[in-house]
Amino acid sequence: MISTFPFHPDMRNKSVLVLVLGALLAFISVALPICAAFYWWSHLRAQDGSGTGHRLRYYFVAAREMEPGHQVVKQDLEFAVSRRQVGEELVQIPDDIIGSFVSNQIKRKDVLLLSGFVSTPTIEIPPGGAVVPVEVSASHISGLHPGLRVAFVKDSEMDPEAKDLSKKSAGPTFLILSIAVSGQDKNVASVLVAVEKCRMPLVKKIATGSWRPVIVKN
Repeated sequence: MISTFPFHPDMRNKSVLVLVLGALLAFISVALPICAAFYWWSHLRAQDGSGTGHRLRYYFVAAREMEPGHQVVKQDLEFAVSRRQVGEELVQIPDDIIGSFVSNQIKRKDVLLLSGFVSTPTIEIPPGGAVVPVEVSASHISGLHPGLRVAFVKDSEMDPEAKDLSKKSAGPTFLILSIAVSGQDKNVASVLVAVEKCRMPLVKKIATGSWRPVIVKN
């Protein structure tokens, strides 16, 4: 004989209450993220007006100061996220500018725009002078940047010569325009320099062979 127990009304009420609470919690867990997303989207649309104002975007800023003519490397870039103007040509893919050259002075933390970089360095040829690429070891370019003035050393000779640089009215040294590491040999770099008219006799010499750059002050 199987005995049965009557289902007490209080137990029935508790079961119904548990079911209702469970359904309510399930609804909230689904509806809350949707409502939050809708609110955020509406908030952004309200601030943007027509939807073309500002919105949350990711992009890159300068990790360090860069001179015009500097060739961009991965270490120059720093990731950032904030609300930015829609339509800005932000740098969002590093490969878009790595290997290109800076066209204008960039300070640390400046927002990087695609328009600030060119595929070839800006070249200004001195009156009566020339622009010459000088081959150097990639290990010797640390500390160099466009805007510095250098002499070049190879074996026991230096151009311009030390005795010339020591003169009270010494002629100008070589102005660095850009620095680029060879795409074929990472151990070799090319330092593009401006040569003033008075240094033109040195062009043939510095354009031949590999040299070591020496930072000097005019």
